[in-house]
Amino acid sequence: MNLEQRLKIKSVLRTHLLGDGGKDKRQQIITELGISESTIKSWTTENGSGIPVTEDLPTICNILGITLNQLFGIEDSKIVHALLLEDGYNKHPEVQDAVNKLLEIKKA
Repeated sequence: MNLEQRLKIKSVLRTHLLGDGGKDKRQQIITELGISESTIKSWTTENGSGIPVTEDLPTICNILGITLNQLFGIEDSKIVHALLLEDGYNKHPEVQDAVNKLLEIKKA
């Protein structure tokens, strides 16, 4: 994810986790994802560098009552899906290997 996307996610998380009902939502995220309060603080502070891992975004959105599109601030869901796929591809060498093998099979 680029810096603009990361900042947008942090802004949406701040709104939902620090506003009305935020305490209950933070506690639910901590419980369901098995993370610490300090992890959530890294997501919501202006100068914090943390954002949730890609795999946790659907759960977080469900708890917050928002869509992935709203989290990313993007109206076109195809763009959000492409961003998530790219992020997953970049973080997981086994996914890269599988994609490369599929591309080799297709060429043959």
